Amino acid sequence: MSAQTTLLIYAMYLNGGSINCSGVIDLMLLNSILDHGRAEDIALADHGRYVTYSKFKEAIKHCRDKLYSLGIRQGDRVAIFSRNSIEFIYAYFAIASLGAINVPINFQLSSREVA
Repeated sequence: MSAQTTLLIYAMYLNGGSINCSGVIDLMLLNSILDHGRAEDIALADHGRYVTYSKFKEAIKHCRDKLYSLGIRQGDRVAIFSRNSIEFIYAYFAIASLGAINVPINFQLSSREVA
């Protein structure tokens, strides 16, 4: 596992699955991770699922384009209500790449606690 993968996985699971930093740092982390990995190297691993850097970039772009088509823009707040997963990471970094603000919500909260 590369140092970038370890950093990403550590950052995503730190503090209950969210990265505690500003949008600028999110973008710096995103660019650092994606720019330093070779396309064929494993970027993410989750319960036997493996994603290469090229597939990771594709997934983030696809998610980012979908969010943009839904009207998400820089400075918007976007909630993510999801278990820790590869899809969570795609969404998190797609939102950050738009300059929007991630608002991860703990999936273990009850509906009353989330409201």
